[in-house]
Amino acid sequence: MSFRIRLKGSTPVALDDVDSYLSSLPGLHREADTYVYADEESVSLVMTPSAVDGRVEHLDVEVPVSVSAPTAERLAEFIAGLARRFRWQIREVGRHALLTEDDVRRRASGSAGLAAAAAGCLGRAGLLTIAAAGGCFATLLIARALTC
Repeated sequence: MSFRIRLKGSTPVALDDVDSYLSSLPGLHREADTYVYADEESVSLVMTPSAVDGRVEHLDVEVPVSVSAPTAERLAEFIAGLARRFRWQIREVGRHALLTEDDVRRRASGSAGLAAAAAGCLGRAGLLTIAAAGGCFATLLIARALTC
């Protein structure tokens, strides 16, 4: 199982620059029009550049889900390093929000749903105290229904 992210900047990058950099990295090899990274745990990233006239418009990356915490850390650092090197932003394909290195780490480790709920939906919950007849008080947790 995996999720897809897109690395993209405001201006295209020379394909030769991307190819040269990726080809120099240990554990990474080229297969036709894609780059594949595999580590000692057989966890892999598949990176597919979208190039027009020798310039990379964006790089799509298939990131595995539910890997070990150390592997998720390495993958997130690798992706964030690529983004910094080429001045790209990280986005999940199909969504508009930017992702951080921590977001990628959480998604790869399989804990993004819980993190999103804790920081997003449940983070916007509120408490309401109601005084009932006879002086009894009840405290209710009011959770706003949001899309996470």
